[in-house]
Amino acid sequence: MSPPTARLAAREVAFRYGRRQDDFAVADWSAQFPGGAVTAVTGPSGSGKSTRLYLLALMLRLTAGAIELDGNRVDSLSDAA
Repeated sequence: MSPPTARLAAREVAFRYGRRQDDFAVADWSAQFPGGAVTAVTGPSGSGKSTRLYLLALMLRLTAGAIELDGNRVDSLSDAA
C-alpha cells in the first residue's frame, strides 16, 4: 500500500508583516497534508499558528514559497480563480 499523497502542501513558505527584512512571522516552512487526514496545529502564543492557517487558506499573500493543491500551485491565482 502506497503512502497517501499530499492533497495540500506548503513549500518553503515565508511571510512577514510590514517591510522589515528581518521580521518574519513564518520562515522556510514546509508541510504536507494528505487528503482525509486530521492535523492539529499547536504551539505557544505568537508562534505563527494562525498566520500559517491564513497562508494555507490563501487569505494572506506569501512573501516567498508556494502553496500547492493536488500538485498545482495555487498561491499565485487571482481571488476569482
